[in-house]
Order: sequence, then structure tokens, then C-alpha cells
Amino acid sequence: MFGKTLLVFTAVVSVLLAGVSMVAYFAVPSMAPAMAELADYSFERKNVGKTVRWDVSHRLRDQESVAANKTIFEAVVAATNDAKTKLQTESNAATTLLASVNEQLEQHKAEQTQDVDAMTRRGKDLLLGAEKSLTRVTDESGTFQGLSVEATEVRNETSSRRQDVTRLREELEELRTHDFELQKLERTLTDQLLRVQLDIQTLQLRADQVRQQLNAD
Repeated sequence: MFGKTLLVFTAVVSVLLAGVSMVAYFAVPSMAPAMAELADYSFERKNVGKTVRWDVSHRLRDQESVAANKTIFEAVVAATNDAKTKLQTESNAATTLLASVNEQLEQHKAEQTQDVDAMTRRGKDLLLGAEKSLTRVTDESGTFQGLSVEATEVRNETSSRRQDVTRLREELEELRTHDFELQKLERTLTDQLLRVQLDIQTLQLRADQVRQQLNAD
């Protein structure tokens, strides 16, 4: 009698275990949407002895192994965490680059301010010197005819100085153009950093959803 009872009990337990295995097996497809969103990762189911193992690898990193888990749920969580870490690393690099560009921009602005002030003073000095030379030659030309040659030289010098003023203004315009390009680069890097941060938030939401599914199961 006891032997028959034990036999029946063993059969019932076997059926229950088989039912649990079937539920676990058919529950795997519920993770398909999450796996599809992790397109950069591959999930491979392997039978290791009497146990099942899920291997996760990265498609774009020469199939670099990310994790080996007992369940598909753990595998999806591991891939999500890896993607989040990767994005966080990229975000940190972008932040560092942006800080470097900002530092260079501030330094350039300071140097540009000094250059502009120096060129402005130089331009005023050149124009003032040219005007004084021209006035002096004009006043003396009526009295001293022999100074005509000197007047020509002064006029040439005045023309040369005006050319210097023009050149300095062109250099100033080039500095302003360079400053505009740096500001444009700063805006571009800021936009990239914002996109990376949004991607991190999206992955965090996905990870939270996966954890909720795990808790529900």
C-alpha cells in the first residue's frame, strides 16, 4: 500500500515539474519585444548538461560576450544594463569634450578681446599719424616747393598705413568668423549630449519595465 502511494506521489510531482517547465518555456516569447528593441545584442539558448543557459553577446563588438544567465529574463536585463553603461560612457565622453570646447571658446574670446583692442588702438594710431603727416605736408607745401618729393613719400606712407588698417580689419573679421564656428560646434555637441541623455532615459524605462515583468512573474 505504501509503495503504491509513493508511486502515485512521484507521478504527480513529475507532472507538476513538467507543467512548470512548459510554462517557463512558453513564457519566453513574452520577452520577444524587449529582445527586439535590443537589436545590437544576440541571445542564444544553450543546453549545458541538464541546465539551460542564455548567452548574451554584442553584435557590433565582434560578438563580445556580455553575460551568461539561467533565464531569458536575466539575459534581457543584463543586455539592457550593458547598453545603459555604454550610453553613459558615451555621455561622459561628450560631456568632457563639451567642457573642453567651452574652455577653448572662453580662452579664444579672451584672446580675441585683447586682439581687437590692440588692433583698434593700432588702427587709430595709424590713422592719426597719417592725418598729421598729411596736414603737415599740406601746410608746408605752399612755402617750401622742395618738399614736394617728401609730400609724395608721406602720401605713399599714408596709403600704406591705410592698407594696414584694411588688413587689420580683415583679420578682425576672420576672428569673428572663427568665433561663430566655435559657437556652432558648441551647439552641435550640446544637441548630441541631449540625445544621448534621452536614450539613457529610454533604456532606464525599458529596464524598469523588464524588472516589473520579473516581479509580476
